[in-house]
Amino acid sequence: MPVNDVNPVDKVIKSDLRLRWCVIFFAMPFVLAYGYFFDKSSFHPLITIIIFASAANLGFLYLFKAGFFRGNIYFYFAGPVDVTLVSSAIFYSGGMQSQLYLIYFVILINSCFGHTWKGYLYYLSAIIIAEYTYIFVALSGGAFMNPDTIDFGLRLVFLGLSGILGYTIAAGFRDQNKRTEEMDNEKESLY
Repeated sequence: MPVNDVNPVDKVIKSDLRLRWCVIFFAMPFVLAYGYFFDKSSFHPLITIIIFASAANLGFLYLFKAGFFRGNIYFYFAGPVDVTLVSSAIFYSGGMQSQLYLIYFVILINSCFGHTWKGYLYYLSAIIIAEYTYIFVALSGGAFMNPDTIDFGLRLVFLGLSGILGYTIAAGFRDQNKRTEEMDNEKESLY
C-alpha cells in the first residue's frame, strides 16, 4: 500500500467518529431542553447519557489512535454502545411511548451499509431486541397483556424488516460498486 494511501476501514472509522461527535453536539440542546422543560425527572439521566456518550467517543478515539481497532473490530464495540445509549434514552424519556425508538432504525440501516458480513446485522438486531424487550418488561411491571404489547411486537417486526431491507439495498450498492470498479479496471487495461 503506498504511503499516502489510507486504509478504507480507517477512513470509515474516522468518519464514524466525527459523525458521533456531530450527533452529540446537535442532540445535546434538544435533550437538555426536553429534560428541563418537559420531563424534569429525566433531566439528570439524560445528562448522564450525554456524558457517557462523550466518554465513549473519547475512548473510541484513544483506542483507534492506539491501533486497537483493526478491521471491523471497532463496529463490534460501537454498535452495542450506540444501542445501549439509545435504549437508556428511551427508558428515561417515556419508555414505550417515547418516539426515540425510531433511532434504532437508523442504527440498523447504518450498520447495513458499513458491513459486508450479514451476521453483524443479526448481532446488532439481537442486542436491540434484548434491550428493547428489557425496557418493555421493566416498564410493564409484568403486565404483558396490555395495549403496549401489540405496539411493541409491531415495532420489533418493523425493525427486523427495515434491517433486511437495508441489508438488501446495501448489498445492491456493493454489487454495483464492484461491477463499476471491474469495468474501470478493464477499461484501463485496454489503454
